[in-house]
Amino acid sequence: MADTKSGYKRRFPRIGRCCCCFSPEMSVTVSSIILIVLLILCIIYSISFNIGMMDTTSIIIDYTVIVCVIISLIVLVIGVKKSKSSFMKQFRIVFLLDLVYEIYGIITYFIKVNSDEFIQETLKIMKDSYKTMNMENQLSEEMLINNIKRSFRVAMIEYIIISIIMIYYYLSTCSYIEDVKEKQFEEKDIRNLENNEY
Repeated sequence: MADTKSGYKRRFPRIGRCCCCFSPEMSVTVSSIILIVLLILCIIYSISFNIGMMDTTSIIIDYTVIVCVIISLIVLVIGVKKSKSSFMKQFRIVFLLDLVYEIYGIITYFIKVNSDEFIQETLKIMKDSYKTMNMENQLSEEMLINNIKRSFRVAMIEYIIISIIMIYYYLSTCSYIEDVKEKQFEEKDIRNLENNEY
């Protein structure tokens, strides 16, 4: 925790903006609004395509986490617009918990898809879907397994890239929140000096 000239202790290092073209305030606002829209689209997509395919408990947990993050982001945007650090503080905890949850999900997904049992189950589903659609499977079982593994690897790379972007967004937003708090601390310092309260 670095001590600044005003005596304020930073908890996050200074990091650049999320969107390099904008001011720090606009960068956080635009990035947060984009993330809110993407999360809402994610819920809509998930509801329309995954009905009956996933475990009900995991769906409820996922939706609860996403809704909490959306609410946190909305409060963050309001806090940025009104320069209220009290509205922004909650973001650090809520989004950190979401990042931990997401990374845990990626690790468990990676372990699950690398098991032979999961690959065989996916292969069986593919063969059943070919029969259901009256399509002839031209590929050998080995080629199908290789395609399944390749698609899981691509999905893993996508998840990792998205996680890196989210971690950068989190760090840069927390850096902005620290900048706001530091500025408010310095303004309070100046007011106290003007009023001879030291």
